Amino acid sequence: MLILPTRKLLSSLVCSLLCMAFPASSLAEVVALKLPSLSGKRHLYFVGLLDAVLHNAGHTPKISVSDEIPQNRAWFEVERGSLSLYWGLPTSERDSKFIPIGHGITGGMIGKRLILTRPANLPAFANIYTLDDLRASGKVAGLGEGWVDVAIWNKSRLPIYVQAGDWTQMFRMVADGRFKLDYLSRSVLEITEEVNQGKLGLVIEPNLLLSYDLDMHF
Repeated sequence: MLILPTRKLLSSLVCSLLCMAFPASSLAEVVALKLPSLSGKRHLYFVGLLDAVLHNAGHTPKISVSDEIPQNRAWFEVERGSLSLYWGLPTSERDSKFIPIGHGITGGMIGKRLILTRPANLPAFANIYTLDDLRASGKVAGLGEGWVDVAIWNKSRLPIYVQAGDWTQMFRMVADGRFKLDYLSRSVLEITEEVNQGKLGLVIEPNLLLSYDLDMHF
């Protein structure tokens, strides 16, 4: 229920903040950018946001997108110059390789996580109220290799399975119950689209919200 008004607020906030990165000193300047295309159309929010930012700054954006590529591949393509920029959670490694635009672009919503699981797991999650309860349940979260979330789950002493390569395979793994993988932790910005597109029978656990203080940057 907070997603739609938050997105409107974010668009206004980011348009103001990122104008510093794209100043309007030369109005109607064409800014050509190439951005990555991600599975599940997860790039559309960020492409649309950047388009709005550039228009708001008085520029004429010309944004193209690549063929669909994995997230880790997108960072490599930015590094070698075939993509103009990308978005993600800041890390010391990324900040040393790239020039970050130091303003959050999701209002912290990327750190508000819901649980995506198979229906058979819902009764077990219904008995979880605290982080200690989640830890004691032994439920295993699926996380992608290189995700910032891995360090957070480890620090919280929560069981995890780390998927190398294409992390989207974990949707099927959770649905099938393979590798004792019980759930995925997905942000409130992502999860509805992923459920609608996945068609694997996965459901959103209705009572729990996992929250940590993180935001994505361009």
